[in-house]
Amino acid sequence: MSAIHGSCLCGKVRYEISGKIELFTYCFCPRCQKASGSAHVANMRVSPDQIKWNQGQENIARYDLPEAERFAHGFC
Repeated sequence: MSAIHGSCLCGKVRYEISGKIELFTYCFCPRCQKASGSAHVANMRVSPDQIKWNQGQENIARYDLPEAERFAHGFC
């Protein structure tokens, strides 16, 4: 599988993901709807060692919802 390249909307953060994707799913839960402002989100789960930060890792902030087992929101 070739690497997946991506960036944030403003372009300050760039990354690539390599290897097998553990999980890809659409989520319709109220938390994902509120975080995205849409009816659903596409979630992809990979191991942290599969992510290579090419630019701007210092610009990333992450919010972990304390009462949620697997919900976090990252932004630049």
